[in-house]
Amino acid sequence: MTGATGFLGSVVLVEILTTWHECTVACLVRCEDEKGSGGGTAAKKLAAMGKLRIKRVLEKALLWEPGFEARIEAVVGCLEKPCFGLADSCIQALADRRPLVVHCAARVDWVRPYTALRRANVCGTWEVLNFCLNFTKPRHPLPLIHVSTGAVASLSGSDLSPTKGQGPTATTTSAKRRSNKLCVNELKEASGYVATKAVAEVLVEEARLTRGLPCAVLRPGAVTAHSKTGYANTEDFVTRYLSACAQLRVSVDAPALCELIPVDFVAAATVAVVRMLMANSQQPQSSRSVFAIANPCSPTFSALSKLLKLRNHHHCDSASSDDSRLLPVVLRACPPQEFVQSVRGAEACRLQPLLPIVECESFWFEDGGEIDLCDELWELLAIHAPLLAMPEIDEAYLFQALDWLESSQL
Repeated sequence: MTGATGFLGSVVLVEILTTWHECTVACLVRCEDEKGSGGGTAAKKLAAMGKLRIKRVLEKALLWEPGFEARIEAVVGCLEKPCFGLADSCIQALADRRPLVVHCAARVDWVRPYTALRRANVCGTWEVLNFCLNFTKPRHPLPLIHVSTGAVASLSGSDLSPTKGQGPTATTTSAKRRSNKLCVNELKEASGYVATKAVAEVLVEEARLTRGLPCAVLRPGAVTAHSKTGYANTEDFVTRYLSACAQLRVSVDAPALCELIPVDFVAAATVAVVRMLMANSQQPQSSRSVFAIANPCSPTFSALSKLLKLRNHHHCDSASSDDSRLLPVVLRACPPQEFVQSVRGAEACRLQPLLPIVECESFWFEDGGEIDLCDELWELLAIHAPLLAMPEIDEAYLFQALDWLESSQL
């Protein structure tokens, strides 16, 4: 597994460990002064440091269980280096005993250009594919779960499935033709992050078509706080927006949807896809498996403002007037232009790095229409996770997330 110390990856790791009680998971993890996992005492010390990093992330998420200690193996390496910077013997040993790879790692940044993100998101995926394809028995590549982003679906060339009549033996030329269409027509206008994730999907699809790689691509939308613990990504847009609302004492009254998909739902859906891929890994894959993960019940920014006002009333009823620990929440909702102007002028506002995004008027007013989970995902969940349901986005969900952020001293 890659990305186990990240926001989504850490919850996926917990979901895997709690679903398969006997399994162990080898997690690629970086450590300071990392020199790759060779042999000897130094390598063991680095591995212990890597496992401690994972443990601290899960403790912060309120998800750690003592039984996880013996079932997590930290593999100290770097996603961006050839063969992860590991010795051939080490990477071969990993490939020999792992039935499947879950690739969650990515550098998420909606502002930086393609060139700044290419090594992590494109070259990193290339190295994962190299591991799946070239360190296993001939014609038995390791199945791959590749976590992409829902934003890729906005590109008109993002449907990389074979045309009608083509199967898994489609020619490399046809795959390259679709890849080139995506690059030429779309990537220059897309954000650097979306462009790198789209190119990574092209690599995965080409490996499926030309090398028979069993794989599935997940495209989650905006992954947000855990519905049971409140664990949230402190660097994502939603958290930065809520922090800005708390600082400025205002929120945005706008009709655009603010997509909120609890991370535990995304993790459970990921494990359902793992079940599907493991069950079918010995069969030829006749079509591309792409699963969009969205929340049909995401609120608008206006509805989110009403929930924040409820939080304000809750504080007034439950907190003393001198309790400064609690985040101040919104006093009123305002138009987007006023909010953006306030963000520009505020000192150290956490939303300022994303000003290029929120300054676009269409961001607040675009009609996202109805969001639907794709039929393929619902069918998959009905088989492999029949009890899984999307958590409700209500005041209890929002309050719990804000409580976690407060306890984290954001």
